[in-house]
Amino acid sequence: MKEIGVGVDAAFYTEQDLLSYGFVIRDIIFSPFKKDTGYESVYPSFWLGCSARLKRSRIVAEMEIHTDGKYEGAILSYRDFSGDVHIGMEYLLSRNISLRGGFSRGRITAGAGLNFSRFSVDYAIYPHTDLGLNHKITLTLWY
Repeated sequence: MKEIGVGVDAAFYTEQDLLSYGFVIRDIIFSPFKKDTGYESVYPSFWLGCSARLKRSRIVAEMEIHTDGKYEGAILSYRDFSGDVHIGMEYLLSRNISLRGGFSRGRITAGAGLNFSRFSVDYAIYPHTDLGLNHKITLTLWY
C-alpha cells in the first residue's frame, strides 16, 4: 500500500526560559491524501502542549484532540471527539541537531531535526494503527 498527502497546520506558542507551551491546529484544510483505493481527507485535530527545558534536552507532554470520531484506544472520548496524551524527550547534539524519542498510543516513536535560524527540517518515524510504519518529514519556516 502506498499513500502520499499534504497538510497545512498553524501553531501559536510562547517560550520562556524553562517552560514553553502552545496550541497547534493540524490539517486545517482537511488534508487530502491519495491511496491505492482513491482519495481521502484527514479531519482537523488540535494539540495542546508544554515542555520543560533542561541543560541539553527538553521534556515534552502533549494532549491531542481529534474531531473525526473515536480512536480505538484513546484515553478520552466523547461523541466525535477523542484525545490522547503523548510524552517525549529531545536531546540537542549541537545547536542545530537534535534527536527525539517518545511514547504515543502505547508505541515508541523516534526522530531527528536540523534547526537553522528561521528554518527547520524534522524527520519522525512512528507506527500507525491503520497505515503501518510512517515516515514523516516536516519543513518549518518562522517569520
